[in-house]
Amino acid sequence: MTQYLRYRRSLVGVFAGVVIAVTTMVAAGPAFALPPIVIGQSLPISAADPSAGRAIREGAEAYVRHVNENGGIGGRPLKLITLDDGGDVEAYRHNLRRLMAEERAVAIINCLGDLYCSVAADIADAFGVPVVGAMSGSAELRARTRNMFHTRAGYALEVESLARQLRTLGVQTLAHITEHGRMSEQGALVRGAFAEAGIAVESFELASPRHEDIEKALASIGGRFDAATLDVSADTYFTLGSGNFGGRREWPAIMTTLAGPSVRLLARTFRGRMVGFTMVVPNPEGTSIPLVREFQRNVDKYVAGSAVSFEGLESYINALICVTALKRTQSPTASELMRALGDLREADLGGFKVRVGGQAAQWVDVGVVSRDGSFMN
Repeated sequence: MTQYLRYRRSLVGVFAGVVIAVTTMVAAGPAFALPPIVIGQSLPISAADPSAGRAIREGAEAYVRHVNENGGIGGRPLKLITLDDGGDVEAYRHNLRRLMAEERAVAIINCLGDLYCSVAADIADAFGVPVVGAMSGSAELRARTRNMFHTRAGYALEVESLARQLRTLGVQTLAHITEHGRMSEQGALVRGAFAEAGIAVESFELASPRHEDIEKALASIGGRFDAATLDVSADTYFTLGSGNFGGRREWPAIMTTLAGPSVRLLARTFRGRMVGFTMVVPNPEGTSIPLVREFQRNVDKYVAGSAVSFEGLESYINALICVTALKRTQSPTASELMRALGDLREADLGGFKVRVGGQAAQWVDVGVVSRDGSFMN
């Protein structure tokens, strides 16, 4: 099994409705006399494809259990509450308000995607609670420095890295595929960075995720490009997979996307083609970086092996950053944590440095899965 094959799992059935479930993790370990410090997250655990939500949940749980088994924070246990929003934005809003108003969470961690992170920023700002580790590269979110504490690279750096890598592979033409109504910053970034790399870009906007609209786009693409990059919703990936569109000859030989759950969806949909993607954390199955080895040990010890994924490692890192800042507070309140996060700036997590803040540059690499499934970094 290659380092990337963990991402190639079949979709599970769609759950009926949205389940608002609670997972509370306070790991077995020393007996604590003091009340817990609460942090929270809301994830799409019962969505049509729950693998990203589950990996994020388990990555954070692995670190929380590790902290509690080693004495907690100042003699207090850390309590992680994970709510399931099912991939529904209104359920997400409800969950975050519950975490802040009822559960008294001092931080929200691991918002997933531009829309959900924007909602998190608005609600957390109203409650005066920090959001740690937005899983989004949005420049607009990075401009909101009051309560957003980013630990990953922005889209601009990701797109530049991807353009350079594709140029080294001899790519000269690129199809940029998005969909109507999708609020995304990636389009302008793709056109600018790829033009700078000497790659001609043509954009295609899907009118909807429906079969007939994908057929129209394929007719226009018509096998004319060396590579394509997709910036589309999970619904579109679902249609591409269910309609067996991934095997169509109109697509280029190289298919790409930016870091996130779309990497896994892209690899599933376009089996047999080369898949390129950006990485905002190291290879989660590598062995050269102490942080990654620690992550693997704690996943094996405390949670399920499915957490060994890019999302799982990013979640683990975000929980670690939150705890690092909590340990620097005089008292573990949201306002004190906000101050400590603002002072943190940069943290060496064990062979991997993370800059914490708004516009700070971050680490980016590019991974490629060849047609035969081999991982190339």
